[in-house]
Amino acid sequence: RGSVPARRRVGERMDEVLVMYYAIELLRVVENLHAARFLHADIKPDNVLLLNGGDAWRDWAGRRPGCWREKGVALIDFGCAVDLAQYDARVAFVGDVGTEGFRCAEMVEGRPWTFQCDTH
Repeated sequence: RGSVPARRRVGERMDEVLVMYYAIELLRVVENLHAARFLHADIKPDNVLLLNGGDAWRDWAGRRPGCWREKGVALIDFGCAVDLAQYDARVAFVGDVGTEGFRCAEMVEGRPWTFQCDTH
């Protein structure tokens, strides 16, 4: 396991199909989080763990039987998370997580936000 930045190595590339798979998995994680009525509010590369099943990125073979079973995405650091079940459905939030480059426009501009924090 490792965060996205920890996996970046000079000259080492991830197969495009694997990149698309991880992107879709991250969208599924966020979709399930929102369905459970939670906002993460601080999604950034440092808070995404890639599960790779022990394969080296350059040795990955998408057609190998069982190769997808141990791959996936985990979202970590829920320190800024919001449990929407604790609030009226019409509530919007104002505040800024302060992570430069990974904030929604509403946070940057001081406007109210809800799901925008995870979907920008």
